[in-house]
Amino acid sequence: MSKLVSENDICDETWFAIGGESLVTEVTDNHWNSASTFTLHKSCHTVSNLLRMYLHQSSAVRFAGYKVPHPTKADIELTVQTASPKPGTAVPDPASAVIFAIDSVLRDIETFDKLWTEVLPKTNAVLSRSTDDGLPAMPRSGAQQQQQQQQARGNYIDDDEVSRF
Repeated sequence: MSKLVSENDICDETWFAIGGESLVTEVTDNHWNSASTFTLHKSCHTVSNLLRMYLHQSSAVRFAGYKVPHPTKADIELTVQTASPKPGTAVPDPASAVIFAIDSVLRDIETFDKLWTEVLPKTNAVLSRSTDDGLPAMPRSGAQQQQQQQQARGNYIDDDEVSRF
């Protein structure tokens, strides 16, 4: 194993918590009591960007952003600053805003999963239909249309013909 991989946490085993290991640490900002930086250990752009987008939907969040301190480390720093959503109400804790965003993401994933399991069998049935049954064919992508036009004109070279050259 190379030194770059062995000294950094970019292998499969590092994406899961081991033992009592914490995957999130919070550091409160010294200048703003309503701001914190959360280090998401063993995380990636996908999770961080999703959390950032959900945090921006909250009226209690003034700022939410993330950065990757080093490209070979699987750590993300998510900074969140909260503000009072309405005049005269208390400023929520940044940790509670992050927890609410995580709960919202999980709820949406559950909804998507439920919808996907309902729609997938119907989609597979439509895709497997032949066009001979009188039903309209599924629309083709631009690449499929171009390939079909080239085949009709006789100037299409498939992969088998290319491999002969």
